Amino acid sequence: MLALAAVAYPALLACLLLLLEWKAESFWFLTVLLFAPPQIFVLPALGLAVPCVLFRQWRLCIPLGTTFLLVLLYMHPRLHGAPSHDRDPSELTLITHNIGQGNRQQFAGFLESEKPDIILLQDARGRSAEFQRRFPDFYVSARGQFVCLSRYLIQQGRELDSPNWHGQPVMAHYEISFHGKPIALYSVHFPTPRAQLSRFLGARTAIAMFGNEELPGGKATLHEWNTARVELYEAASKIFAAEPLPFLVAGDFNMPDHGELYHNFCSTITDTFATSGSGCGFTFPGGMGRVAGLLGPWLRIDYAFAGHGVQPIACHPESGILSQHRAVSMRFGPEAKHQ
Repeated sequence: MLALAAVAYPALLACLLLLLEWKAESFWFLTVLLFAPPQIFVLPALGLAVPCVLFRQWRLCIPLGTTFLLVLLYMHPRLHGAPSHDRDPSELTLITHNIGQGNRQQFAGFLESEKPDIILLQDARGRSAEFQRRFPDFYVSARGQFVCLSRYLIQQGRELDSPNWHGQPVMAHYEISFHGKPIALYSVHFPTPRAQLSRFLGARTAIAMFGNEELPGGKATLHEWNTARVELYEAASKIFAAEPLPFLVAGDFNMPDHGELYHNFCSTITDTFATSGSGCGFTFPGGMGRVAGLLGPWLRIDYAFAGHGVQPIACHPESGILSQHRAVSMRFGPEAKHQ
């Protein structure tokens, strides 16, 4: 039985991870697992380790090796190294943050250490005056829940009517002038999965895992919700593909870095953490729920993407766990400089 379990566990886990990587939006069970802490996949390894120690010590290498591969292949730690602190005048630093349930002191410390040129905020309705006082040297443009702060002139800013979620805008578009050249910025806040996940996990479990905000009702079925999400992300991708200017896309995507949706979305723009980050880059959930308070963040759903005309140089989230969403810092330069 021990030999059978030692073979079955890594084989079944490998099949499950492949399904999560490419078919997670096709089945409700996989969608739920997509947002679950990856630590749950290690639990069978812990149960297998005990009899291995008692009866067949040499088989202990199987659960240990499987756990190592889970961390390496599914949690995706990056090893790009720390960026240089020296900044070229042609480079820009952008920070994105969903501040809805953020920790102001933690975020203020991150801003001080990063000294960004651009700040894109989501869930920031009514807070533009606060940031204008804190950053008097920045240009500020507030559009609905989106706020953009820039050291460089903001030539235009607007919420996009389409795509939208239940009639509510999910993106804002800005254009800044950087050394006389225009750059387009997209600030994104795509719909949260909490309401749908609570239908399968239970509202109390969802709150314990992901935080204490309200869990409104969602679509009739998880399949319908996933179908609507795919359409929303595809519509956004078409807008990015048609953007004529060098551009950046950043914000709260509520999209883990696994699943067919993520891979399709990244086929046209560059995930800057994947190409220039270090570590796992988890941004959610912070210490708002009981499970999150115990495990710390386990999902990467806040991103900074680079479009054509710009080259990612470095990307990393803030280190604290007091905010529900960690802020993400991205440094980029002109694409031609690195060709």
